[in-house]
Amino acid sequence: MARPEAITMVYRRKLPYDTHPLFSQRQILIITSLIGAALCLLTINASGDLTYTVSLLFLFLSTFLAACDLNCYAMTKIKQPEEELRWPQVVTIVADLFLAIVLQLSVWASADAVEHLSPGSRVCAAHAALTDLLCSLLHAYCFWKQVEARWMTKWLAGLQKEPCKQCGHKPDEDVSVGPDQRSPATRGRPSGERASPTQDQNSRMEEGNLIDSDLGSAYEHVENTE
Repeated sequence: MARPEAITMVYRRKLPYDTHPLFSQRQILIITSLIGAALCLLTINASGDLTYTVSLLFLFLSTFLAACDLNCYAMTKIKQPEEELRWPQVVTIVADLFLAIVLQLSVWASADAVEHLSPGSRVCAAHAALTDLLCSLLHAYCFWKQVEARWMTKWLAGLQKEPCKQCGHKPDEDVSVGPDQRSPATRGRPSGERASPTQDQNSRMEEGNLIDSDLGSAYEHVENTE
């Protein structure tokens, strides 16, 4: 039985998890949620409180979300190494927001349930609530960064489509200048060499000479009359 292509690529090449924009945050989130799940299990065995059972469920969902996000991004990176990946996805943004709110509520519910526990099980319960708080903050941070990245992507896409306000040129237009449209290059003159007068300059000089001769004859006529 042949293996799927995706699984074969995993065996041949290591998945580039570290290329994920939120790799460090996702990695810390997985470790923290697993520690919190273990503390919730210890608290459930000692007290049997339903609050920590619900908290355990959401911590597993947090681990699943972070692992799936890293894995999907790395698999897509292998399949399309040269293309720019579409990140973030709307599903992960909504899931991060949901878990950030739910785990924050779980912190307050766990704080209320600690008062009804025995002194021996309060230590595990308090640390379990602390892991819920850390996971909630990490999900909130990931949510904000994903929203910021998505907004920046849309802004850049809109910026490339808008024409210039001064000349009306669009950035995506490729303006090519043909050889016939190029202006001929002018050869520079050596320093100290005077340029020959043009036709307009010659006509102006001739008009100036005529005016000077007319003024001279008029001046002589005035002197003779005096």
